[in-house]
Amino acid sequence: GADGGSAPDLPPAERIKTELGLAGKTNDLGKALELFDLARKENYPLNQKSCQVILHLLSGGEQWMEKLQQSSASQAGGAGAGKEAAAQAPAQGGADLMDQAKLLNNRDKELYLYMKAQNVEFNEFVYTGLARIAAITGNPEGAFEIAKNCKLKGSGKNKARLRTLAPALFGFCFSDRVEKAMEVENEMKRLDLQLTEVEYRIILAAIVRTGNVEYGNYVLECMLREITKVNVETSEIVATFFRTYHERTNGAVKYSVSTEALVAADGLCSACGEKLEKLDLKEMEMKTLAKKIADLALKRETKNESFRQFTDWVDRNGPFDIIIDGANIGFFGQAKGGVFTFMQIMSLHEKVKKVYPNKKPLIVLHTRRVKHFEKISPRNKQMVEVLKRNRELFATPQGSNDDWYWIYAAVLSGRKGMLVTNDEMRDHIFQTLESKNFNRWKLCHQMRFQIYDTVTLHPPGLYTECIQRKQSHWHFPIYGKRTEKEFQPITHYLCARQEEEEEPGEIKSN
Repeated sequence: GADGGSAPDLPPAERIKTELGLAGKTNDLGKALELFDLARKENYPLNQKSCQVILHLLSGGEQWMEKLQQSSASQAGGAGAGKEAAAQAPAQGGADLMDQAKLLNNRDKELYLYMKAQNVEFNEFVYTGLARIAAITGNPEGAFEIAKNCKLKGSGKNKARLRTLAPALFGFCFSDRVEKAMEVENEMKRLDLQLTEVEYRIILAAIVRTGNVEYGNYVLECMLREITKVNVETSEIVATFFRTYHERTNGAVKYSVSTEALVAADGLCSACGEKLEKLDLKEMEMKTLAKKIADLALKRETKNESFRQFTDWVDRNGPFDIIIDGANIGFFGQAKGGVFTFMQIMSLHEKVKKVYPNKKPLIVLHTRRVKHFEKISPRNKQMVEVLKRNRELFATPQGSNDDWYWIYAAVLSGRKGMLVTNDEMRDHIFQTLESKNFNRWKLCHQMRFQIYDTVTLHPPGLYTECIQRKQSHWHFPIYGKRTEKEFQPITHYLCARQEEEEEPGEIKSN
């Protein structure tokens, strides 16, 4: 049975729940299964959360993708993505993995039947776990069905998410079944799920291994629209796709590929001598985006009257040229839950005014932070009064989400406007804006910063640091390791350009 070391004073049923929570944190599947057996033997009903812990660990925990890659390797007899996985895990022979799959199969069925018998509600997290198990045990079709099931039953919180469909997608990719993988990708698109670099990398790797040009071209077009930069691992797969292009087109199309291209401040590429472009939105697109933000904010904000007052205030006192995300600047250099420093905002505001004397700045900050700063000393109160008098500070009201305020003002400021923040803008509210227009706006208008002894501003450049394509000439920015929490610097570019045909005089019919 389970020893009560962690929580001896609790009644047995509660103790099991607590210990299951700990097993989840320490990734201890053996312990979780032991507690599961004990709960069944003693007839202690487990709640949804406890079942989720067991399921999460059964489905590979945080390492589920590595497990899936290894099991695909053993089932494919070393074909496909399995080769790399097998090379990385020589200790785990195929037979060992199959035993693991069998053991897992039985235990996941036991848990499934238990949850059904106990009427434990199946939420999206449960469907995701079941889908991962199906994929790891060599059944990506089953994983796909499970994810679709979640979609049928799902409303609101239970809607299928990217992670619910990912096991099926990766299962098909790792076993080089590209057509099936594209069916899953199609379903993801239909459900409005935003694929990330990871999904595109794994799909493209399978496409490269199987040599399918049409799918490859389609995936590159998706990446162009939906992600902005790639890491070294992804860039290598993209490079291989272009380098082997001629083999798949009977030599009709050949690409020149450089993975170490550098792009100068004016956008000039060292590999091809062409300039990358500034891909900003048109004025009309910005107005549409600002209206979309305002509509969403009015729908989402509990204090929507306050937000309406803000839009009126901006109309009266704006437009502003540089919007400053006060909270992001005040917390710069702090760990999560760190100390807020108002003076950092003051230093940055001063720097902005010095570097851009003709631009109109606006600090957006929650009223609670402003009041706290004012209380400290009369001098602080005076500083705030000067900012407010100059219309350079807007304190967002109690109960509001200041993100809506600064993003709205920033987009409204038009083509010349800039937003000072290191926020990656991936939070819930930005998820609702997830559109290529918002991403493009961000790249052209976000000014990052650092505050150490002095304030350093990183304004957006003369060209847009994103994947760009001109006819059949591609540039992919490659980012390095994060230098700090929010900043992934672009280190170099992948440049792929179609080579001219040998005989320019030859006319080809389609």
